[in-house]
Amino acid sequence: MTNDEFKCWINGYLVLSTEDFINLKQLSIIKNHINLVKSVEGALDLNVEYFLAMIEDNIKTETILNLSELKEAWSNRLTLSSS
Repeated sequence: MTNDEFKCWINGYLVLSTEDFINLKQLSIIKNHINLVKSVEGALDLNVEYFLAMIEDNIKTETILNLSELKEAWSNRLTLSSS
């Protein structure tokens, strides 16, 4: 998976999700996708690194993540990076 493919994948996931929260299993799946990007491309672009940073604290503390906050932060990040 490339950086661009991950961004498309996670954007689709966030848009289509009907859940209010992302649980630890879902966070782990997302992190596995990010690891695929690292193995294919050797590095993460800034947006994917930012996304990883957003979810890693929740993984370390084993807490669920509010999906609406994640959607908003991701959307704001993509808007800023395209300016």
